Amino acid sequence: MTEHDDNTRAAVRGLRRPAGRAQAGAGAARVAALLRDRFALGSDWVVAVSELRCQTPGCPPVETVALMWDPAGAPYRLRLFRPLAAVTDDDLPPRWYLPALAAEGDADCSCC
Repeated sequence: MTEHDDNTRAAVRGLRRPAGRAQAGAGAARVAALLRDRFALGSDWVVAVSELRCQTPGCPPVETVALMWDPAGAPYRLRLFRPLAAVTDDDLPPRWYLPALAAEGDADCSCC
């Protein structure tokens, strides 16, 4: 197991997927396309989008989480405190913000 695997597991610790996987799959593909367009991500980037329900007290009940990996394998993470179906282009940060989404260190965050 690599450090990358450990970080990915930490990113989803305490979270579970809501019901409606087929609908969520279509929504995830839609949001992934929005991300690719917004950040001008090539086909060599990996983009994964999920709607998650948080089990941690104080956490928003539903959030959309996007994980992106550049061609070198560097991870980027974006959390939107909205259900997957409600995410629009207006919810995404500007293109120049991509470097700030670099996922460094432990992905477990007790505050959000």
